Amino acid sequence: MKPKCVALALFLLCTTFLNAGIDNSFIINGSVDKQYDNQTVRLSLVTPDSLIAISVDTIKDGQFILKGAQNLNHIALVELNDPKSKFSCDVFLEQGNISVSLDSTSFVTGTPLNDLYQNYMSYSRMIDEVVMKEYRTNIENKENPQTEHFDSLMIKRAQFKSQFQIRNIHNIVGKTVYVREVGTFWDPLFFQNYDLIPSDVKENPNVVRYASVRKEMDEMQTKISLEIGTKLKDTQFTTVSKDKAMISDFIKNSEYLYIDIWASWCAPCIREFPNLKKIHDKYKDKGLNVLLISIDKDYDAWISAISSNQIGFANLVDQTEGQKLHNVFAFGMIPHGILLDKNGIILANQLRTEGLIKKMREIYGD
Repeated sequence: MKPKCVALALFLLCTTFLNAGIDNSFIINGSVDKQYDNQTVRLSLVTPDSLIAISVDTIKDGQFILKGAQNLNHIALVELNDPKSKFSCDVFLEQGNISVSLDSTSFVTGTPLNDLYQNYMSYSRMIDEVVMKEYRTNIENKENPQTEHFDSLMIKRAQFKSQFQIRNIHNIVGKTVYVREVGTFWDPLFFQNYDLIPSDVKENPNVVRYASVRKEMDEMQTKISLEIGTKLKDTQFTTVSKDKAMISDFIKNSEYLYIDIWASWCAPCIREFPNLKKIHDKYKDKGLNVLLISIDKDYDAWISAISSNQIGFANLVDQTEGQKLHNVFAFGMIPHGILLDKNGIILANQLRTEGLIKKMREIYGD
């Protein structure tokens, strides 16, 4: 072979290897039940504003193939184009061969990022099942539930999610999961971790919104914590008969006074009342009294809710929708409970009925 021909052959061979090395295409080999033969499967890129179609294929013998160039800026969606079926799955368009199984528990594997995502989602589902089983078995509809194990499971769940997301926050899997799940679990290290996330994640509307809300929540939590051990500011509110009464009027005949903040439109508040009655029945002879303070603006709606729910506790209303009550003590979301001793000292704040029963057991040793 002549020298020029040899040189050209070597050049073409090197070029082939270089092109192979920088090939960034993906191939999705998919499977679905054969009943969907001749239907189409669509691959779309999920952007903040829309779905961008990338590839479409027709199902033959329960198989389909989707191809394209690697794109790790957004997650993608594989979905069966059948109005009677909701089969779909998330996929990351990473270079290489990707396997997709479309059914009620769709599964994706084959490349590092897709395997990482599937492992995270599988473990998350397993944790959620354990948490839900514990809730249904030992807490739901129980008169005096023991919540310690449930609480520990919720902490472990949050730790797993937070650690995974921060560890992977600079790849598309970590970014996607973080943006989707921000605010769906309580992370005590949220702002500490917030400093570690890249700017494109911080600028996501979900993250911006939750960071603002979380800042307010943390500030409120600080106020709530600082009030424990201090004396409640005595204030006057309206009674059911439209007279005026001071909070101290209810403290003076109590060893302990539990104040529950609620409203007629707050379904979780109303669901608390049966358990609150049981706790009161158990400890009323030991000096526990209960005072409900509503933040209803509408007096008639408040009275109607008391009547329809057969609420037998003492009741006051703050028709400034909580603005006046905020001058008495800090609170955020309702229902919100606060426990006072006979001197009006705040013993516990931000309680619900589960927390109240724990506090009563702690006080009385039962």
